[in-house]
Amino acid sequence: MAAARRAPWSLSEFGFVITLTRGLAPTDILTRYGVDPGPARPVTWQQAVDEQMFGPGTTVLRVGMLGQWAFCHQDRALEKPSLDVLSEGTDSLSLLDLGGGETTFQHWRDGLRYELFRPGFSYSRPRSEPHPFWDRISARHAAGLSGAKAALAVIEEHVRGEVTHDLLAGPLLTTAVKTGASVPPPGAPGFA
Repeated sequence: MAAARRAPWSLSEFGFVITLTRGLAPTDILTRYGVDPGPARPVTWQQAVDEQMFGPGTTVLRVGMLGQWAFCHQDRALEKPSLDVLSEGTDSLSLLDLGGGETTFQHWRDGLRYELFRPGFSYSRPRSEPHPFWDRISARHAAGLSGAKAALAVIEEHVRGEVTHDLLAGPLLTTAVKTGASVPPPGAPGFA
């Protein structure tokens, strides 16, 4: 599988969150995040850096489509989406990666959480049955993939598409959101 041979990409050393929601448009994703899609515009990752969209107290949301699934990639993992709202009337998958093995996977449907766990950490195994994502991601992790790569591989199988660096670095509907957190922008010392 492609995920085993690459990333997970992060475009930033501060981690990332990627959510995928079936059957919504990218602007719907922003609205469900509580963000006005009006100011968002299609730009590449590099254009966002060049235009200084990143900065202390902001996170950048980049949304697009992968088949029938809308996705939102956010740098730095500062804002956690409200998955109950994102999943209303549909399914949402979320992968949070903070690096160093700190990875969390979630599956929500119709506003209800079905699975939430940290790949590779048995204490986080979902208590209720079935837990198909736990089973599939755990099998990949046991075969030698990191938790993030195992989760990404299973997500890609589920949505029938690949989340690649080129997809995330290319033109996507993009907006910067004030967060209040102070993290250096890309290009600053310590930022990849």
